[in-house]
Amino acid sequence: IPLVLLDRAVYSVFSDFVSSDNKYGGRCATEHLIINGHQKIGIILGGGATYTADNRLEGYKEALARHKIAGHEDWVSRGSYSQESGYEGAGALRKQGVTAIFATNDLIARGIYRYAQDHGLQIGTDLSVVGYDNTEICDWLVPPLTSVEQNMLSMGETAVDLLLRQMEEEEHPKPAQNYYYMPLLRQRKSVGSPKK
Repeated sequence: IPLVLLDRAVYSVFSDFVSSDNKYGGRCATEHLIINGHQKIGIILGGGATYTADNRLEGYKEALARHKIAGHEDWVSRGSYSQESGYEGAGALRKQGVTAIFATNDLIARGIYRYAQDHGLQIGTDLSVVGYDNTEICDWLVPPLTSVEQNMLSMGETAVDLLLRQMEEEEHPKPAQNYYYMPLLRQRKSVGSPKK
């Protein structure tokens, strides 16, 4: 049966795999916060121990190490890809003194915005946030959310092309390959310098 894995790797399944480079995306989001002067950067993970969450976390840690920032386990909040995880995670991370948060999807970021509103914090001034997925939520939020965009259209087209190729080459299939797309940071107004 023709099979392509899209955006989620299954370690025991060997097939063509199409994904965004989540590790690079995590590094890019974190480095954007570092470039803006943040040293205490939290991350809110969704999805438990999934391929995407693991790789985004790895990119976050890599960015901290590259800039000689000692990361702390207390700066990592684990939950689901939901607003509730963003809200609860923001509360826990603020207690650790973080000035910026990398939300591993835009729904988590929406929860951080709700937390900020309920606690009198200004996003981009008191707390900086970078999301992931660059969904339509980004432009609805005030201020608009900086987010990492995955090239979903190209990823979907590649997955369909691979399935069609597999159907045509049923008798002599090519070896499975990985196809990675580079994500892109879409900068808006949710990131500023930390307060002195």
